[in-house]
Amino acid sequence: MKTLKTIILFVLFFLICLNTEAQLLKKLKRKVEQKVENVIVEKASDKAAEKTSNTMDKVFDMSLFEGGGGKDKADPSLVADTYDFT
Repeated sequence: MKTLKTIILFVLFFLICLNTEAQLLKKLKRKVEQKVENVIVEKASDKAAEKTSNTMDKVFDMSLFEGGGGKDKADPSLVADTYDFT
């Protein structure tokens, strides 16, 4: 009878340990998934910010603000002195 109690206690202890271990593994899995998601989001936002920065640098480096917007300048003599509107 004593061995039967021992076996039952051992089986119960074993089942409780498995359940506890499964819960810990689920929590660990959730934490790992969250950290991986955070890393992916951070890397993607860094990459997007870098590309946006490079694009903005190209826009501001253009010579539009320096008066050289086009290669050929218009000849002012070709512009009419007056315009008629109806």
